[in-house]
Amino acid sequence: MHATRVPAALAAGLPREDYSPQWRDAVPGFLDGTTAGDAAEPGDPVAAGLAALLAERAGVIRHLAERAGRLAGVLRARRPPLVLCHSDIHAGNVLISDDGAAPGCT
Repeated sequence: MHATRVPAALAAGLPREDYSPQWRDAVPGFLDGTTAGDAAEPGDPVAAGLAALLAERAGVIRHLAERAGRLAGVLRARRPPLVLCHSDIHAGNVLISDDGAAPGCT
């Protein structure tokens, strides 16, 4: 996919990564609990588990967000070439063959 040549008319309408800090800037709020998003039901074991994980790994998570910010600055300065990427990764977008290989990946 990354080697596909995209016609200029199509490329003009494609979204481009801008390395926005939007989600990196939200990390502190998630870690201190001020950015709750949808309110969890009281006693929700999944929400409690996530809160415990965030508290336990807060230092690592902060470090990763800061590092991602530094790397975003490097990429903005370099202006890498535009290539097609499927950035909506979730289980429905991952193809694994019966032998455990990801088709098309090396």
